[in-house]
Amino acid sequence: MKSIIFSLTAALLTTTAWADSTPKVQGLYQQNFTSPSGNIICGGDVRAGFSAIEPQEGVFCFIHSEIQNAQPKPRDCELDWQATFVLPAKGKPEVVWECAGDTPYGTPQTLPYGNSIKGKGWECSSNMSGMLCTNQSGNGFKLNRQEQTLF
Repeated sequence: MKSIIFSLTAALLTTTAWADSTPKVQGLYQQNFTSPSGNIICGGDVRAGFSAIEPQEGVFCFIHSEIQNAQPKPRDCELDWQATFVLPAKGKPEVVWECAGDTPYGTPQTLPYGNSIKGKGWECSSNMSGMLCTNQSGNGFKLNRQEQTLF
């Protein structure tokens, strides 16, 4: 899988006005959502025009809590060292580590506990125990403050 490039997203973010006239940042993804606690933020399916991002169809999640088995921050990384959990529409999930100072996520909608959101070949469910995302291959990940599991 190609490396995900988030460091340029600040220049690529666009803003639209919604019904309440509050500007909403779209970001790289067609769908942006967060857990009710705000600890987990996800983006689903890359918007048209961002062909360098792989996979185009799938879900990408970031967790604000400390990550298990974190890779050490490289000395030459002067920005944030962060992990993105990537689940393509088909195939296995992976964790991608990168040095970045911005975010690819637009203004997210809150996904209430007990609710789900679907994209192109994936689905995520928000629960009190964390965010569970699966794809059409039956693979996925579960994220919460205590653990991050890929399956």
